[in-house]
Amino acid sequence: MHNLPKTLDQICDFFAHVPGVEVLGSSLEEDRALIELLVTGESTILALQHMTMGANVALQPWLRHADIGSLGSQAIKQTFSARTSRRDHFKFGELQMLGVWLVWYLHKVRVLTADAANVQLHFWQGARVDG
Repeated sequence: MHNLPKTLDQICDFFAHVPGVEVLGSSLEEDRALIELLVTGESTILALQHMTMGANVALQPWLRHADIGSLGSQAIKQTFSARTSRRDHFKFGELQMLGVWLVWYLHKVRVLTADAANVQLHFWQGARVDG
């Protein structure tokens, strides 16, 4: 498996393919990775919050459903904070879990083919997607 900085870069590259997301930056701090995004659109914000819960990472600010609807087309800056220490069979912990959730999402919205998604999921030890 790649080193931690390369894994963070890969995840940021995948985030750049999410419709309504612009990657503003990322950094590694002690035992966590931070990823700053500029996010537009209710469905995108909800998808990111779903990934957050699945991967057990923090997302700030967390928006209530009513607040999301009032944003309209206004972009909002959101920051993921993911622990990077080993968890279960994930070498890079919750950051790696976030990557798995992100690949599943990109496949669901047809940004990644099943073959492309499964290559990355195999590498990150995530469950495969169906074609």
